[in-house]
Amino acid sequence: MRNSLLMLLFMFSITNTAILQEVIEQSIIHDGIEREFILYIPSNYEDSGDEMPLVFNFHGFTSNANQQRQYSAMDDVAETNNFIVCYPEGIGNAWNVGWNFGSTEDDIGFTEKMIDYINDNYNIDSRRIYSCGMSNGGFFSYRLACELSDKIAAIASVTGSFTTAMLSDCSPSRKIPVMEVHGTNDAIVPYNGMEGTAIPIEDVVAFWLDHNTCNTAADTTAIANTNAFDGCTSERIEYLDCEEESEVVFVKITGGGHTWPGASIPLPGTSLDYNGSQLVWDFFNRHRLPAVLANNDIDHTTLSISPNPANHTLQISGVDKINSLVIYDITGHRTSLIYSDDNNDKVKVEGDDTYVNVGDLINGTYILKITDHAGQTHLKKFIKI
Repeated sequence: MRNSLLMLLFMFSITNTAILQEVIEQSIIHDGIEREFILYIPSNYEDSGDEMPLVFNFHGFTSNANQQRQYSAMDDVAETNNFIVCYPEGIGNAWNVGWNFGSTEDDIGFTEKMIDYINDNYNIDSRRIYSCGMSNGGFFSYRLACELSDKIAAIASVTGSFTTAMLSDCSPSRKIPVMEVHGTNDAIVPYNGMEGTAIPIEDVVAFWLDHNTCNTAADTTAIANTNAFDGCTSERIEYLDCEEESEVVFVKITGGGHTWPGASIPLPGTSLDYNGSQLVWDFFNRHRLPAVLANNDIDHTTLSISPNPANHTLQISGVDKINSLVIYDITGHRTSLIYSDDNNDKVKVEGDDTYVNVGDLINGTYILKITDHAGQTHLKKFIKI
């Protein structure tokens, strides 16, 4: 009996250790504050050797990282589909989305620092970094789409929306795929909006249709009503004909409340017809960041450019001789501004410095690619204003 008990305790210890190896509580310092997040690492991470996608999953207002992890049950989807999940912890159980309550912290900077930390310590596919979130976390995922679209490949908002301030300030540097999942009976973030807090959900969808330059003819498909007792039916409204391989997907849950579909705690108004985390992942899995933006060598070069942001002229220093110069837009496409030995009308060399006229470019984020006399490639990001 005693040996059996010891064996049971030993087996429990092994199992518990395995769990701890997959779920890691981590903290970093940002703006002088210790910021925390939880990582879920799939069990075959070490064996696969492959770069894995990374999904941020932001909790709602008054919630926390561990509650969002348990509630959304995304670990199971990550385990099956081989991606890493990061559950960040908001200061004061909130994210900074411009409300008159909640956080005022630099959560955009915190997210950038988490990306850098995870990329430095894990084998991450930098073209496949995504963000989703519940409620306040859904609002914040939209903010990331607005302000960090050069690092986030696609976002999904579950029961989230835009504040008026967010909408007026939103200017993504590229077309970005977005998904909105929302119930028509949501009493916290109402489907038809709430003055000063959230704009109507159909207005959110319309904003992204305009930004992504989508054909407004939608493909609408009813999602199978497999649970007749949840009081909900869902339809998937897809706008797939958008520029730069972006898309807008709206999952409208008639009768749905302020809940995550298929959540581990099925509160009233929860659709039980499908797994919300699987729905989000299937959407993410179709999208990649343009390759030029995901190049880890961008900005890791000895050359310098100024001013940055630039209005008319970029000064390039720190490279011996430029053989060719190409400027890419944020989608990874070349612009018309290309310099080589036989095409230098926009480039002037004075001593050790090179001056590039960027006045004809529209405002936005660009990648400067330079090949020097020795054949070395230099990549530098700059903003045109």
